[in-house]
Amino acid sequence: MLDFNDCLATCHLDDLTCIGYDMTLTNKQDPLSRVWSKLDRVLANPCWITLFPNSFAHFQEPGLSDHSPVLVHVSQDKKVVKRFSFMNCWVDHPDYIQTVKDAWISPKKGSPMYYFFEKLKSVNHALTHFHKQHLSNISHRVQSAKIALVECQKNLASNPFSTALIQEERHLIASYSKLREHEFSILSQRAKIKDIQDSDCSSKYFFAKISERTHQQVIGAINDKHGHLHMGFLPVSKAFQDYYQDLLGQSSPVTALDTAFISAGVVVTPSDSLLLTREITPTKIRDALFSMDSNSSLGIDGFSAGFFKSV
Repeated sequence: MLDFNDCLATCHLDDLTCIGYDMTLTNKQDPLSRVWSKLDRVLANPCWITLFPNSFAHFQEPGLSDHSPVLVHVSQDKKVVKRFSFMNCWVDHPDYIQTVKDAWISPKKGSPMYYFFEKLKSVNHALTHFHKQHLSNISHRVQSAKIALVECQKNLASNPFSTALIQEERHLIASYSKLREHEFSILSQRAKIKDIQDSDCSSKYFFAKISERTHQQVIGAINDKHGHLHMGFLPVSKAFQDYYQDLLGQSSPVTALDTAFISAGVVVTPSDSLLLTREITPTKIRDALFSMDSNSSLGIDGFSAGFFKSV
């Protein structure tokens, strides 16, 4: 019997990342009767996204046609900078706290904000190494643990009263169970799927959702303000850099604030003002932090609320 999720993953189609024209169909009539529509789409299944994660669709100028022609680019650029992502299952590992402590106590200099940023960066590097050492290729580790357990149980069947084999089986069961828990936590966090069963983590649908999210995070190409197309990791990065340097590197006239509309609206009372400017206590910060979901979206630095709650 086939798994329903496997069938769903095989049939599941998503829009390929698109650039260029948003409206792909126009009847080319006068303004009052002109029609614009997003009629044409490029769909890809999980197998395509897995094989070509950097591919994208480019809708071009329609020319004489009512439709915009589309080119599908299959980029050979494999360079993708993986963003650091805190995995909530790390906190269950016995070496986690010591790893964070060792990275946090490294001496830093600078302003308090820079000091804090450098501390988090040290923890980032330490946890990246920690993950590679203990939990990288988690599905392969789970499979290896299962094979070791099955082999031990075969030997135990031939020698059922062996104390050494019984102890080994207990150890392998505990190791295999813990790795399965870590695999389920890591994959569900990467796929951003909630309310799933542990048995679903090995289905094709599960891994298809991970590939889909990975594909959505890749910007394979971009048009700059002059309409020039930039493709590939380095050209796209340079286009972003040039855009913001141009945007933030220019001065613009500042309009004086018109205070008339302030007095005409609702004014904060003195008691409300004191409430807004009251002292922020550590207890308030802790209450706000622990009210957050540990599985909430990661911050820009890659750390989730689960990290700060764990330390």
